Formats: sequence, C-alpha cells, structure tokens
Amino acid sequence: MSLVKYIDPSASRASAAPRAAAAPASGRWRSAAVLLLIVAAGVALRGYHIGAECFDCDELYAVRIQGTSPQALGRVVARDAFHTNHPPLMTVPFLYWNALVGTDEGRVRALPFLLSTLTILLTYRLGARLGGPLPGLFAAGLVALNPLHVAYAQEARHYAMLAFLVTAAHLSFVRCLQFGRRLDHAVYLILCLLAALTHYFAVLALTAHVAVCAWLLARGGAAGCRAAVRLLLTLALPAVLCLPWVLVVRFQAGQPWQHLAGAEVGSLTRCLLDVAAVRTEWDAGLCGGVAVVLLIVGTLWYTRRDRLPIAAADGSPPLPRRLGAVAVVVGLCGAAVAYHEAPGRLLPVVRATLASHGYEGSVIEQEVQVLFRLLIAAPAALVAAGLLLLAWPVLLRLASRALESSPARPLPVSILCGALLGTPVLATWAVGFLGIPFLQTRNLIILVPPLAVTLGLGLAALCASRGGRLVAAAAAVLLLCTAAQYRPTAAPLGRDGYPLGMHTYDWRGLDASLGDTQESLPLLTTRTSATDPILYYSGARAPRRLDPATEWPPLPDEFFLAHIDRDAACAAVLARLTESGATCKPRLRDGELVLLAVKMR
Repeated sequence: MSLVKYIDPSASRASAAPRAAAAPASGRWRSAAVLLLIVAAGVALRGYHIGAECFDCDELYAVRIQGTSPQALGRVVARDAFHTNHPPLMTVPFLYWNALVGTDEGRVRALPFLLSTLTILLTYRLGARLGGPLPGLFAAGLVALNPLHVAYAQEARHYAMLAFLVTAAHLSFVRCLQFGRRLDHAVYLILCLLAALTHYFAVLALTAHVAVCAWLLARGGAAGCRAAVRLLLTLALPAVLCLPWVLVVRFQAGQPWQHLAGAEVGSLTRCLLDVAAVRTEWDAGLCGGVAVVLLIVGTLWYTRRDRLPIAAADGSPPLPRRLGAVAVVVGLCGAAVAYHEAPGRLLPVVRATLASHGYEGSVIEQEVQVLFRLLIAAPAALVAAGLLLLAWPVLLRLASRALESSPARPLPVSILCGALLGTPVLATWAVGFLGIPFLQTRNLIILVPPLAVTLGLGLAALCASRGGRLVAAAAAVLLLCTAAQYRPTAAPLGRDGYPLGMHTYDWRGLDASLGDTQESLPLLTTRTSATDPILYYSGARAPRRLDPATEWPPLPDEFFLAHIDRDAACAAVLARLTESGATCKPRLRDGELVLLAVKMR
C-alpha cells in the first residue's frame, strides 16, 4: 500500500513500484500552494531580526578578510587550515558574497539565509522522490520550523551551507540510483567534493551512501550491484582529491580545542534532542521525544515494502575520460613547479607574514612544512584522480564481472532512510569513542533534513486512514509545541526560550556608551577570541589587549576594561588587577559582558 494517494510525477518516470497514477493538475497546484506557504513561514522565521545582533567572535571569520584577489583567497584558506579546525572552504564563499552585497550584519547573513531556504525546497524534493508530495510537504514543513535550522540560517557561518550541500548530495545520490545518468553522477561528484571541503561532518553524512551501496552489493542484484560500484567509484574521485588535506587534519588535531566534546552517550543524546527540537524543560519535551522515536520506527515499518527502483547504469564515468589525461599532465606539472618554486618564492613570504603576526619560530616552521607538503600532495592527488578516471572502464568491468547473474532487488525506502539517519550518528559516536573531540549540536545539523524526511514519511503513512490522521495531527501539534520552546522560533512570538545558535553581546551599545563617557580614557580588553568583536566595533578607539600569561606594559592610571564573566582569560586579567590594588566599578552590563571603569592605585 502506498503512503499517499498521489506520487511525484517526476519520480514515476523511473519508478516500477506499485504506486498510484500521477497526480492531477489540481493536486499539483495544491501541493505547490502548500509548499509556498511552508517556504514563506521558513523565510519569516529566518529573516526575523537577522541583522539586529552584532557579529559574534566566530562570525568575524566571514568579514575579517575582504576582497576577491588570489592573495585574499590564499589568506582565507591558510587561516582556516592552520588557525581553525575546519576544511578550506569554510569562509571562502563569504569573500565573494561580501564583495557583492557588502559587510553589514544582515547582508552578510543573507547568504546562510538563502542557503537555508533552498534546503527547505531540497528537502521537499527528497521527500517527494521517496514517497510523494505529501511526505515531501511534511518534511519541508519540519525543516522550515526546525529551531536548529533556523538558528544557523541567521549566523554568518558555514553550517547552513553544510546542510544545503549534504541535502543536495542526498538528493543527487537518489537520482543516481533512479536514473543512472552521467549528469547526475557528475553533479553528485561535485556536491560531495564541496561538502567534504566545507565541513568534516559532511564526510560522516556521506558514509550513509557507502552503507547503502554496501547493501546493494550484498542484496541489490545485478542492477543494484552495478549502480553501487559506479557510485562508489564516483565517490572515490572526491575522496582522492581530498586526501592531501589529511596533512592539515593531522596538524589541526594536535592543537587544543577545549570547546569541542567527545561523543559520550549523554552529550550525543543532548545534541540529538536539539536536532529533533524536543530538548525542553517541561513534560512535552519527553512526549515530543517519544513521538519522534515512534514516528521513526513507524516509518521504517510502513516503508519496508516500498521500493526505490534502480536504473540500469550505462557504466560511463561521471566526467569525460579525456579530462583524466588533462588532470595527469596538469598534476605532474603542478607538483614539479611547487617543488622547485615554493621554497624560494612562496614559503619566505609565508614566514614573514606569520612573523609579523607574532607567531613563534617553531610554530612558523611547523606550518611552513605542512604547507610545502600540501603543495606537493595536492597536484599528486589530481594525478591519482586522473588515473582513476582513465582506468574507469577496467575497474567497473572487473568489479561487475561476477554480478551479471544476480536477480534484481529494488532498494527498500526503509533501508535508505535508516542509513541516512543512523550511519552519521554511529560514525559520530565512533569518532568520539576513538578520542577525537568533534561533537557539537551545530555539527549535527546534517541530520535535520533526513530526520524531517523520515518523520514526513511516517506522518504520511498515518494519514492513510481516518484514525491515523487524528494521530498524525496530534503528533504534528506536539512537535510544533516543543519546537516553539526554543529561542529561534519563540522570539518571533514575543517569548524567550531555550537558546540555540550564536551568543553575542551588544558591542555597538558598548562603543556608544564609551562615547558618552570620558572619551580621554583608553579602552583595554583581554587577549581572547571572546572579545574579538570589540576590535571590529570599536571604531577609532582601538583597544589595547592584555594577555594574562605575559608581562604587561605600563598601564594608565584610569581606563575602561571590557570584561566577560565566566571567561578564564578575562578572569585571570581581573584577578591580576585586583591583586595590584586596582578598583573596578561596573559601568555597563549586557549579559556576561561587563564594562568596568578601572582606577589603578
């Protein structure tokens, strides 16, 4: 029995499953109208006061370096490689976006706003392709109202881009299975490469595709096995191209990142509750969590007989094979040029730049060595990808030779949904178990669209009967109520809620208050990333920065100190001032941000 009365006409072109006929024109118009209302609700939530708050310290990565020159691009990639714990494309899109629209808070955040809105549409397409318009509409609605998704649509960071790329990769993966066309595989290759170079959790999300391919190799029959082999070879191309970045990952792993946590059961559970928007302080949170679990189980049960037919793959590579020869030649020439020219031209410039920023000699040499190896490894990876493309027919023939006599078995939708949801969670837990601290709620934004699709399929299955529709309505209302307990979705209703997303302060108000006081007094702050926005918003009053671990220069008799409660570096500075007999009186408070008037003894 199908989940809904009508199915997506585009999906029916490749579908051999027992579904109803294509939806009539009136049904398509109704679906389009409902989808438009869902997108409008999502836009309203994501656009609410989007430019009102100041940039926080992390968002400043998107605006510190400006310009579209190769030098600006190199500075951004080098900074993200050696001074953050992210891949190289974390903030690259903001270079070009800011050059186009400007650097006001609302305009910079318009990029994640746009990508988050497009993710709603992609989620609809994914749900509609797996079950029809009704599951797609449910899934789109759940993403549009998801507080985690709304929170990071309003933050000038790469999390909205991560969710967009991963969701697009999921949809492209399904299209590759259904149609098997070269264009779909080429798009899938590009999306996987961009996603992996944007955020490391994209790799965990793409392990779901490997799990589905493993199922197809074991039980998918001849067509399924050929499709799986072709997809795995397609996935190998971006994997080979990303291999040189492992050198940087090793460098990043050696740095202390205290703000990250391992995947202990408790922390992982809390993150998953926020992903599902059911982590609230009242009983409905527990009820919402139970509803989510029951809907997931119900989806896997009701879709066990729904199949995703696998198209007969033609075996062609995703890109023309002649590009493989071009990649080999370009890679060899690039490696030779980097080996001979980088030590005398590029690396001295890098050393001088790092020295001008105050880095120690040992740190500079370590970064320079990693950079030199990366410059050699990157074109070598291009050579390996070119050879893989050239050897594509042979590899595909060898892998598929023993699969011709296997009977065809379409892919169960329940297997696909279970893999998209369960595999990244298990991979996250395994990474944390291995001692790699990598867990934060915002990283698990990759789970929001697959979870929405799974819940949408379950709600649509309930709508197949009159009693089920009542249960589906009750579950939907409960999920909406729990989502409304979070600040991103509660604020437009004039209510406070559980915080998600960035936490920043009124840095503009701080600077304005300084203008109304004794302007001759200097402004000091602590050398910590939490106080970085004051450098951006202080204007002509450039603050001096105090490092509690170093010897201080002579301090003025009176000055202002921007202090943040519960920050270890700020507390150390305040303790040293108190020990020296200074008096500190609060002049302005905004949450944990305190402006102190300091008078030395």
